[in-house]
Amino acid sequence: MRIRHILVPTDFSDGSIRAFETALDMARDSGAEITLLHVAHVPTSVFPDVILPIAPEMMRDVEHSADLILDEWCGRAHGAGVPCDARTAIGSTHVEICNTAEAIDADLIIIGTHGRGGLSHLLLGSVAEKVVRKAPCPVLTVRPQMHSTFAQP
Repeated sequence: MRIRHILVPTDFSDGSIRAFETALDMARDSGAEITLLHVAHVPTSVFPDVILPIAPEMMRDVEHSADLILDEWCGRAHGAGVPCDARTAIGSTHVEICNTAEAIDADLIIIGTHGRGGLSHLLLGSVAEKVVRKAPCPVLTVRPQMHSTFAQP
């Protein structure tokens, strides 16, 4: 499999940082380029019978903050000799990730996980899991901290 373009979705969590680091290593070794993607939900205030969207100014602040971090990460990639661009989107996270992967013709998605389990996973779901099921290309998941399943001597 030739990897030319890697999509790295990020929510700026520890898992996302590790996914970016993994993508950076793979891109450097394979000559691939990286596209970073941050998907923001449009937050709303919910009252009985009323849903109020968040103020547009507040949403612009959220997008601006994300853009600053994405620019910093792309700068790090460029410093390592890896072509990198960044995108932001608003919507359903797994849908936007899969749509972007298709739009940029990604060969691989590298996505971080939060490592949740049990009830938390059941209630919140897993974006990474949804991406694995729906993605148009292979997906590599990266845990925030690797845990060994083997007994230590």
